Amino acid sequence: CVQGGILRCGASFGTDNLLNLKLGADLHVIKLNASIQDATRYESHSITFGMPTIGASLDIRPFEKVALYTDVAGMYFGSYGNYVEYDVGVKVDCILLKGGEWKVGYKSKEFDLEASSDEKANLKFSGAYAGFSYRF
Repeated sequence: CVQGGILRCGASFGTDNLLNLKLGADLHVIKLNASIQDATRYESHSITFGMPTIGASLDIRPFEKVALYTDVAGMYFGSYGNYVEYDVGVKVDCILLKGGEWKVGYKSKEFDLEASSDEKANLKFSGAYAGFSYRF
């Protein structure tokens, strides 16, 4: 199971609410839960960590309350590996709650990390999602 959240700080550039480009630094807080079970044993592990990234997002609003969007973030950690994530979809502003929006899209997160020659992780999580977000 993977859970997470994003804290973003950056600059926004736009034209007449039709096109909006955001550039910034992100902190992705990620919680991984994993368990292994076979006939003789059961092991469970959990880790929570912060992943700093540099990212960009682009919103295109063909209609006043609807936006097509993409979001890309990543970081290269030298000999330790890298992290890349992207997100594409559609956002619809919530009419009843200012600052709220409904989202549906596709997201992918990929970790390729190596702490030492015998401690490696190559994980990829991807799939469709739907949700609600609120900005203040």
